[in-house]
Amino acid sequence: VNVTGGKVGIGTASPGALLHGFNSGGDANVTVESTSSNGDARLNLYANSTGVSQIRFGNEADTNTGLLTYFHSDESMAFRTNDSERMRIDSTGRVTTPNQPAFVATTVSTSTLPNNADVIFNSTVTNRGSIYNTSNGRFTAPVAGLYAIGAHIRVASTTNSITYHRLSLRKNGAYVQYSRGRLEGRNNGDYSYIANYIIIELAVNDYISTQVETGAGTTLQINSANESAFYGHLVG
Repeated sequence: VNVTGGKVGIGTASPGALLHGFNSGGDANVTVESTSSNGDARLNLYANSTGVSQIRFGNEADTNTGLLTYFHSDESMAFRTNDSERMRIDSTGRVTTPNQPAFVATTVSTSTLPNNADVIFNSTVTNRGSIYNTSNGRFTAPVAGLYAIGAHIRVASTTNSITYHRLSLRKNGAYVQYSRGRLEGRNNGDYSYIANYIIIELAVNDYISTQVETGAGTTLQINSANESAFYGHLVG
């Protein structure tokens, strides 16, 4: 134990903080223990009301690549990994995750699709993490987890022979779930809405796409003006 300049060094003669433990030959551990009946073990971090209480996680190249920080000025807590804030809890318990994968895609023009065709939503309102591709109409999972995925479309008939239409959600090109609607009048230009929604486990790089089908095997018209959309986000 070395004491210098009001600092205590354990295993070092040049402490860089009030208390500095160093071990060049193995792990460096700190134990706070209470084994008495109803005993508690605490690590107390007290700071000024305008300051922060913080635990830093670092390595030989970056001393604070990970942080757990409590901001006393607004009573919020932030979590940082890989040198960026990933989650924050505010004083009322609301949680924000600025990098949580999410997307909303829409169509910017009316399109006529053949039977059993993928719907290409060619514009994005939200595309956090660039997880939706406006060229092929696919959402690709950036991380394994549980996802909430949905779509709704306004569809119009191009012939009076259509009896129903179907909107499918497909995982890696295979059917997962579909919903069906009906054009009651079955007149050219009639339209209706149909929606589909699912909560599904996905592996990294699994993709979800949408497809439309008609009962008569003819074409369908997907309307724009923000009346059709494809959307999803990571649940956890």
